[in-house]
Amino acid sequence: MKTKMKFLLISVLFFSLVLSGCVSPSQPEEPSSDVGISDVERPDASSASFIEGEDISGNGNETEDISVPDVKYGAENGSSLIYSVTLFPANVTSGATINISVEAASEVEAVEVAGEDVRLVNSNGTWKGSVSASSNIGDYTLGIIARDGSGNSAEASVPYRVLLLEGGADITVFSRANNVTAGGEVLVNIRVKNTQNVDDIFRIYLDTGSSEVPESSKAEPSWFEWTEKTLEIRAGKDVSIPLNIRVSEGVGPGYRFFSAKVVSETSEVRGFDTGYLLVS
Repeated sequence: MKTKMKFLLISVLFFSLVLSGCVSPSQPEEPSSDVGISDVERPDASSASFIEGEDISGNGNETEDISVPDVKYGAENGSSLIYSVTLFPANVTSGATINISVEAASEVEAVEVAGEDVRLVNSNGTWKGSVSASSNIGDYTLGIIARDGSGNSAEASVPYRVLLLEGGADITVFSRANNVTAGGEVLVNIRVKNTQNVDDIFRIYLDTGSSEVPESSKAEPSWFEWTEKTLEIRAGKDVSIPLNIRVSEGVGPGYRFFSAKVVSETSEVRGFDTGYLLVS
C-alpha cells in the first residue's frame, strides 16, 4: 500500500512538472520500474504467449541464467527415442504443478513418468502431461520413459528444484518519453524481468494510467497494438516485448499517459511502470 501511494504521489508530481514545462519528452528517461501490490484490471484483449529465452525485441539477454535448463537428448547420449524434455516450471515452490513436454521419435507409442501413475498424451507430435512437485525443499529428478511398438524403450532423467519463494517482478516501459504526431506511430518496448528464484507465468496489461491523470491526458487503448500478453519466464530471466502505438488522426496536441502492469499467475507479485506520448 505504501508503494502504491508513493507511486500515485510521484505520478501527480510528474504530471504537474510536465504541464509546467519542467520535464521535456525530448530526452527519454532511463528505464526503471516499480514493484508492489496493486489492483490490476484485466481488459478484454487477445493473449499471446512467449517463453523466456528469446529476447523478442532483438536485444541481448544479459541476465544470469540461474534456472534449471531444458534437457535435450539424442543419439550422442544413447537415446534414439527421446529428443528433448522441457519442464515448466523447473524451479518451483512446494507442491506446484510441473508441466512436461517431450519431443520424441515418430515410432514412440507411449510416454510415461517413472514412479508416477502419469501417462503423457500425444498432442500434434509433442507428448504432454503434468506432475506435482515434491512438498519438500531440495533437488529432484523426473524419469521420463518412452516406448515404441517393437518393445524398445528409452529413459531420460530431468532435474527440477523445489525452493522457498523469494523475489518479485520488474516491468519497464522504454523509452518512457516519446514524440509522435497525430496519425503517426511509435515503437516502444515493455521489458519484464522475473527476479524470483522460481519460474513463473506472468500477465502483462496496458491501461490508460492513474486515476489522478485527467481523462484528456490519457492515451486511448485502441492506439495499442496489444493490451494483454502472457509470458512464461524462467527464474532470473527477462523478456522484452515490442509495442507499436498508432495515434489516431485528429488527436489534439499534448501529453498522453499510459501504464504497463505485470501480475504473477502463481503469487501476489505485481509491478507497474508508466510511459507517455507527446502528441504534436
